[in-house]
Amino acid sequence: YICAYFMTIFNFYLFNRDGVCIFYKEWRRDKQSGMPKSEEFKLMFGMLLSLRSFAERLSSKDGCVSIHAFTCP
Repeated sequence: YICAYFMTIFNFYLFNRDGVCIFYKEWRRDKQSGMPKSEEFKLMFGMLLSLRSFAERLSSKDGCVSIHAFTCP
């Protein structure tokens, strides 16, 4: 099975538990955000915390039911 689709990584952020960006790398970023990198790091970390909170609310408390996501090519 050969995958015909390739995923491109444009930005990679690595945060510690306190929300401090300890590593950042970007590839093929044609448009700059126009904001300081420190502000961009705060926004990205906030979005990741929100996604984690959302996923925790959707998951079951007893661990018997899990969320499955299916995609089609």
